[in-house]
Amino acid sequence: MTAPGHARLHALTEGDLAAESPPAPVRTAHRGAGPAPCAVGNCGADAGPTRFPGRAPLPRASPAPAGTGRGECDPGVTAVDPHRHRRRRIHGRRKRFCGSLGATSFQDGRREVEIVTEAMVRANETTVPVMPCASVEETLEFYQALGFGVAYRQTRPYIYLALEWSGFALHFGAPPENIDPSREDAGTCLVFVDAIAPYHAELTRAMRAAYGKILAKGRPRITRFRPGASRFTLVDPSGNSIIFIQRDEPAQLEYGGSKNLTGLAKALDNARILSEFKNDDHAALRVLTTALRRHETGSPPVDVARTLATLIGLATALDDTGGVEEWHRRLTALDLTDSERRHALEGLSNAEDLRMRRTGTTEAPAADTP
Repeated sequence: MTAPGHARLHALTEGDLAAESPPAPVRTAHRGAGPAPCAVGNCGADAGPTRFPGRAPLPRASPAPAGTGRGECDPGVTAVDPHRHRRRRIHGRRKRFCGSLGATSFQDGRREVEIVTEAMVRANETTVPVMPCASVEETLEFYQALGFGVAYRQTRPYIYLALEWSGFALHFGAPPENIDPSREDAGTCLVFVDAIAPYHAELTRAMRAAYGKILAKGRPRITRFRPGASRFTLVDPSGNSIIFIQRDEPAQLEYGGSKNLTGLAKALDNARILSEFKNDDHAALRVLTTALRRHETGSPPVDVARTLATLIGLATALDDTGGVEEWHRRLTALDLTDSERRHALEGLSNAEDLRMRRTGTTEAPAADTP
């Protein structure tokens, strides 16, 4: 820390020093048995040229008479040579680390000089997850169907895949011996984006084109997307979860449903959190089934319709369609305006849930299907 009133210079790289005119080099400290100029440049001790990579040696300084007071080097103080990173002797103050990699400093009593000799830590890092791959063929087939490109592929002596899509990459390595893709806990990657809806739309479009349907159940699959939602999950054949998250997603969640809501509205909020944030559709289905039994009488028709539509979507995704016929019959029997019915059907990710229930087929939907 510099004394009050002393000027502190900004960090200088060697390129910055070379660009100055006239140059103001920082001299190396005393080295070995031969004399060298004092590192702070005011001692006058002579011992050879000052060097920078790629620059011509500077002339030797004239020797100073011994015992010149302040000009004498203190043999008991150490510093770091900015070029060879060895401990040296310099005038006046002990060297210190400046808080950035590769930066050292010294003081000459009037000012502090900071020299950068290596690359510094900067906030431009890139991280890439490496997740287990239970099957190279199934993994490549699934991700390539979604539009991912294969940047690298290796199967021997060990598995390694590098896939890229849009602006991010997913890497895959050899799985552990006890991997069980059905548990869907192999690995996780979070992908933060500005707006979530276009990503879900693009991935479901690619699924329809490749598979003739949206993979909404089983494995691999993509979770449903409710208008206004802030995340969805892509589950791959190995049981890895790629979770797309909107950057402005609320930081806090009220598990159990918002305290500002009651009845079916609160149950719907709780089911949304369980489904979207915990990927627990089974729990969401149980919550809504119980809430509908308790609160259907006396609840607004639009809340009943939203609950029934959400139950149909959950049951379809879980391939547990035992109650779907009854829920659909009750949904169509409700007296709703067109606006209320559209609002209620937002509980379904898309019209395919109802289409599959009605027809029992999985062919691609009509072009106007949202």
